[in-house]
Order: sequence, then structure tokens, then C-alpha cells
Amino acid sequence: MSRFVIYSPLVYSLHVFQNTSQEYKVSSWPSLIRWCDFITEHTLLPNLQRLIVDSCSNTNLVKWTFLLLMPSLIEIRLLTVSETNPPWIPESDASTLLAHVAKLCPSLQTLAILAQPDNDNEDEDDIGLGILPCLSEFTSYEYIANMNCLRDLSIGKYFLETESFVSIGLLPALETLFVHESCKETELAIFHNQLPDFLFPSLRHLTLHLIDSCEIARIWQIDSLVKNLIHANIEAVPPDSEYRQEEGKYGLIDWLPDLFQNSLHIQHLSAGFKVYGFTEIQTLESSSLSTILQLPLQHLSLPVIEIVDFEEFCQLFSESCPGLRRLDIPHTEVGFSVLPHITEYFMRLEHLSVNISWDVDDIPELSQLGQPQTSLRSLEYSTYEYADPDDDLTANSTIM
Repeated sequence: MSRFVIYSPLVYSLHVFQNTSQEYKVSSWPSLIRWCDFITEHTLLPNLQRLIVDSCSNTNLVKWTFLLLMPSLIEIRLLTVSETNPPWIPESDASTLLAHVAKLCPSLQTLAILAQPDNDNEDEDDIGLGILPCLSEFTSYEYIANMNCLRDLSIGKYFLETESFVSIGLLPALETLFVHESCKETELAIFHNQLPDFLFPSLRHLTLHLIDSCEIARIWQIDSLVKNLIHANIEAVPPDSEYRQEEGKYGLIDWLPDLFQNSLHIQHLSAGFKVYGFTEIQTLESSSLSTILQLPLQHLSLPVIEIVDFEEFCQLFSESCPGLRRLDIPHTEVGFSVLPHITEYFMRLEHLSVNISWDVDDIPELSQLGQPQTSLRSLEYSTYEYADPDDDLTANSTIM
């Protein structure tokens, strides 16, 4: 114990991995917590600032987090073991934990927790924490709303209903919001543009992960949420896997013309969908990007989307986005001989990711290329054409 007392103040960052909670079984959590409180007088790790807990058991995940709560913490992440199968924490447990986080961690700046409605059919082993006093009402968003130093928040879509949404929107310092799809039974609330304009005063970064395209469009109708964004990252559900669709719309590309009209400050945009195994690439014409052309983009990424009229795309974007520095379109096929022309369109382009078609007859002589006047420093290219995902055919090159 004397060694622990000596070294514990040196721990500033702690990651509890999944195998840790499996290998070291805790027979009595209440006894362990009472022991820790008695020995360390509530300062188990007095200088701990960053806590990441990764567990396959929802209950153990919450218990480890509570055990390690310290006033010095500025970051708490309850990680997902798998993107597609995250450990959703029952709302009752999340509320109980967050009540103590709000009380014990007044300087918290980063919080990642995925809560979902309690399941009446849940296994008995996962019901109740057994170490925290139960609350009469489970309103986890109320505790988050009191974390006035919070700058980075990751939550499930379950939180996006009017009352909780307004509470989170009042956080004065919130800059980054990550929204993950919740359980399939949870449908996004309809706000009807009745939310106050003063919500999310500091929000600049928004990520929407594994959400159906029609609900992404609905989220983008919330002016107070998106009007000040400078960074947007959209990873929708693949079109053939969406469980909510509207007639006449199929996948994210059909919704792109309706997005971004009320978020005209975006400088960094990534829009695509999650790939599960072999997912069909969606094709897109430049005419569908009219709203994106209005943005002062410095970085544009369109993964899993192929632009069919690439030359017109270059012409349009070189006029509307002269400051573009990074372009990621890895599934858009571009002839090798076209590369010099791309740099002529985008004089400030520093990074380019495309699918290059290698045709020996199409490669120009070096004397024909001349001296390029370009800022391009990095070229990431692929030489496959819808190849087997297990084949490693991606190459990287740096242009000096």
C-alpha cells in the first residue's frame, strides 16, 4: 500500500481495457469501494485527468467508472467495444452514474456515454448497480445540463427529444457533439423548428454516426444546432440497411441537395455511409452538390460515393471553393493523365485521395507535363476497381 500511495499521484491517464474487467473479477463491489474510500480518503488517484473504461459488461463498465471518479477528471469516456454493437447503458444506471459525475467532477470537459431506455426484459445480473443509491427519477440529461465546463459530448440518439435537447443546448462551452444511433425502436423526435435560436452557442463540430439518411435530414432542419458549424462528419446507415426511408429517397445521396442550406460556415465536411462487408458504391452527379458548393470548404470527403462527372465537378468546385486544401474521393476513378489538370483547378490543394486508372497508353511524356505550379504534397491513390476488400491494393505516395 505504501507503494500505491507513492505512485498513485503520478497517474494522469487511465484506460481500463475490456480484458481487465474480465480477468480481475470483483466479488463484492460495495466492499471494494468502502475499502478504497477508507484507505485513500476519496483520493484513489488524486491527479487523474483522463479516464477511459472499455468493458463488455454494461454494469461493470459503470462500476469501474464510479470507482475511479476524481475531482481532477476532465475527460470520461465509456468506450464502445464495437461500433456496430456498443454497450448501451440502461437509462437508470446512466442517470445514477451521471448524478455522481456532476457532483464529483466539476471541471469535466469531455464525456462519452451511450444511454438507452431501460429494458424490462433485461437479465437480472445486469439490473441495478448495487453500489450507488437509486434515484427516484431517471433523467440523465438533467445532470449533463449542469456540467457547465463540458466542451465535448458523445451521446446516443435517444437524447434527442425536446426536453433533453434543450437542456444540452444550454451548455455554454459545448463545442463538439457526437450523436450515435440508438436502439432501432427509438425514433427521432420531430421538433417542428420550435426550438430557441440561442441553443448551442459554442457548437462548431457535429458528428452523426450510423443514423438513417431521412433522420439526418430531419436533424439538419434544427437551425440552432447546425447554423454555426465549421466541421460536419456524417456517416449514415447504408441504403440497403436503413429501416426508416421516405418514398422516392434511397440513401444519403438523395438527401444531399436538402442539407447544408442553413449551415453555411462549414469548412470541413465528410459525408458518406458505413460499409458492412461488400456495400454497393453510390454514384453522384455534380448537380446534386449545389448546396455543398455554397460552403467555404477547405476539406471535402465523400467516401463510398463515386462522382460520375468528375471534370464538371472540378470546374464547379474550383470556382466555389478556391481555398480547398484536401479532397478525399477514393471511389471516383481518375485517369493518370488527368492528375496535372486537377492541380490546375485547385491551386491550394495539398492532399488528394482518388481511384487512379492506370492506362499505359494514357500516361503522357514527362516533357508534356511541364513544371506544375501546385501546393499538392500528398497523393493517396488506389488501383482497384471494386476489388475484394481483403486484397491490399492501396498505395500512398508523397509528392515533393
